[in-house]
Amino acid sequence: MESSAACSDTSVERVIFATELLILGYDSPSLRELAGLPKGDRSDAAALWEAVREEFGTRREPEEEAARFLLKHWAREIVEGGLDIVEGSRLMQRVGWFPLGRPDMLTGLVYLLDVWDEMPLRREETASELLAFAKELLRVNP
Repeated sequence: MESSAACSDTSVERVIFATELLILGYDSPSLRELAGLPKGDRSDAAALWEAVREEFGTRREPEEEAARFLLKHWAREIVEGGLDIVEGSRLMQRVGWFPLGRPDMLTGLVYLLDVWDEMPLRREETASELLAFAKELLRVNP
């Protein structure tokens, strides 16, 4: 059984992820409700996440398979201009870095996002490098 701290962290992540999905243009009644859960009471987050999955007709898959699918999806969205480079890169980091066991293929992404956060004068160059990272990810994982 998970500790209450782990459950709380998962609930917080679900709320944040739901909010990001809304910002990206996804919408459903349960997604809106999940994104709007108050800080103090997120006990319904797991049930709402399941409702969101049902509303979107999302199939069940192993976490690693889902992470790899989302990495490619968001990389493609970045390359095609449908998703902001930095926001998409952050989504890729969130969904891929820890769930995939900090893979070597994402080390460059993590580094570039750190550069983005810590070196504002290099943001234009870093955005170009993040775009190149997304293109390379698609090239090696078509």
